[in-house]
Amino acid sequence: MSIFFELIWLDLFPAGTYIPPNAVAPMLLTLGVSSYFNIQDATMLALPILVSMPAALLASRIEYWQRKLQNAGYNRIIHWGRKDAEDSVPGRVLMQSLAQSFIMHILFFCVCQLVLILTIRGLSWYLGHLPAISGLGWMHLWFAAGIGGVMSLRVRRSYVVFLLCLVCVVLIGSA
Repeated sequence: MSIFFELIWLDLFPAGTYIPPNAVAPMLLTLGVSSYFNIQDATMLALPILVSMPAALLASRIEYWQRKLQNAGYNRIIHWGRKDAEDSVPGRVLMQSLAQSFIMHILFFCVCQLVLILTIRGLSWYLGHLPAISGLGWMHLWFAAGIGGVMSLRVRRSYVVFLLCLVCVVLIGSA
């Protein structure tokens, strides 16, 4: 699953002030849901993967908000460096920053995990079983993830090679 999320978001990399989607957040959420519901099959894991993908974008927004909150600490350190104020300012700013980051991310993860579990439990109640996408296998998930990796290369020949490999896999699989 880690490779899936890394490949999906591979094309979006940090440049300048851009904060890319966080590939770790949906992976941890999917792992938590798969552990909670004891899911090990690709047909049942596809829905949690798809439903948890927006968490990658939300996590980047959380990081953006945290950076904005850190501006006050940055200003305190600049003031400390210019005025030679009390010595413990950098240590306090660092500890506050770490505590703030830890609390924000733990709350984010817990809320997202709860929403994901309740969504899947609600669908399970409605359907009478855990939701699954029939006919879906690991190869389909690898293909979807591979698109992100191939697109990040930005070379047309890599697109052609990827499509040729896909055609070969389909032909071999159908034979």
